[in-house]
Amino acid sequence: MTAARRPSYWEIVTAYLEEGYRAWQAHEDASATVVEVEDGLGLSTWEGVDWHRELEGLGLIVLDRTMNAVGSYRLAPRGLAVAERLPDLERLMAQHWATIDASSGPTPEKQQAKFSLKSELLKIGVQKGADVAIANAPAVWQQLQTLFPWLKS
Repeated sequence: MTAARRPSYWEIVTAYLEEGYRAWQAHEDASATVVEVEDGLGLSTWEGVDWHRELEGLGLIVLDRTMNAVGSYRLAPRGLAVAERLPDLERLMAQHWATIDASSGPTPEKQQAKFSLKSELLKIGVQKGADVAIANAPAVWQQLQTLFPWLKS
């Protein structure tokens, strides 16, 4: 029996941000629900609690602490800013991924380069802001070209 693939850190962060943004756009008073995200990703209750702490610590979400709102959260202002720029970050990554795919590098190195690009841009986006990540994309790309010289061709 093959185990289901576990979601990555960034897939989890993105899922919480996207659900929070969906609820914010819909003007839902009850906020987003963690159940939607956790069920969709296959996270256990304990894993969910860990992620709530992580995302609150990063200033991306605020959990609703009222008794009748178990499992509700909303995006913090910083989370809203990142969620609004996620499509731009994804487009930027897709452009660079296409370049990586078209390059002459070995397949395993291409996969590592794409992972490194995504990891670095999303890390900057979450920690410092999506606008900063987008502004620093050329530097990240230059760093990848240093690590993977075949990207320069």
